[in-house]
Parts: sequence; structure tokens; C-alpha cells
Amino acid sequence: MAKNYKKLYSQLWKHCQALYEHLMDLDEDNHAMSTELAYYTDYINWKNLNEEFLHFRENAHEVQDENSPFPTLKL
Repeated sequence: MAKNYKKLYSQLWKHCQALYEHLMDLDEDNHAMSTELAYYTDYINWKNLNEEFLHFRENAHEVQDENSPFPTLKL
């Protein structure tokens, strides 16, 4: 009986390790995206493009290009 628990505990530990590694990858991606967003925000402010950005955000719509797997935003 104790052997079964050790085996189950070992499997659970492996799954927890894999989940932890996945969470760390997501955290790294989140940090990179946050940094990128800060650059975009500061660039928009630096170039005084706030009004143009707001106009684009309010009026843009998704367009599906047949050569691209994802839609893009266009005015």
C-alpha cells in the first residue's frame, strides 16, 4: 500500500514540476509583453499620437487576409 502512495506521489510531483515550469514560461511571456506595451505607450506619447490612437481604437475593425491565419485591424 505504501508503495502505491510513493508511486502516486512521484507522479504528482512530476506533474507539479511540469505545471510550475509552464507557469514560469507564462510569467516570462507576461513580463516581456508588459515591457513591450510600455514601449508602445511611451512611443505614442512621445510622438503625440494619442488622438490618432484613440481614433484607431474606436474605429478599427478586423479584416481577414487569405494569406494570413489571423485577422488584422484596419480602418
